[in-house]
Amino acid sequence: MIQGIAASSVMKGAGEALKAIPREVYIGLGILVVVSFIWGKVTKAAQKGRAKKASRDLGSNTASGRAVEYASRLYGSFILVSEWMNDSVGDGTFEKEAYRAAAAIGKDKQVSFRLVADKYKKIHGRSLNQDINGNLKPSEKKIFFKALRTGLLPRNL
Repeated sequence: MIQGIAASSVMKGAGEALKAIPREVYIGLGILVVVSFIWGKVTKAAQKGRAKKASRDLGSNTASGRAVEYASRLYGSFILVSEWMNDSVGDGTFEKEAYRAAAAIGKDKQVSFRLVADKYKKIHGRSLNQDINGNLKPSEKKIFFKALRTGLLPRNL
């Protein structure tokens, strides 16, 4: 009984505290929520437009088309798995696929890493360098950048 009275008085106090907040604060919060929602929709639409424009080259045998392919391979090796696997089984990064993509970029003399990073940003809205740093350990980054420089994979892959 005493607990019920205490809970009731706490609820009354909370209700009174909420009533004490000026109406303008609620209006401001509502406006903030609406503007945030609209901003999210606009930026998502802009990102989709950039991705669509950049992915038009996919499948074409041009430097731009191959850069889109490499960017997609790298995204798949870093992000697609790690978004849902991180919590249950580890980081989820397919290091070997990232190394293979790096070696392919290294062998392709018409496609620069900068072009791939640009396509990665346009299509996926993320920084390739940040994803590399966030998903690969220092020893793995060493292998990745060596494959990128030389176009060769280590023997054990």
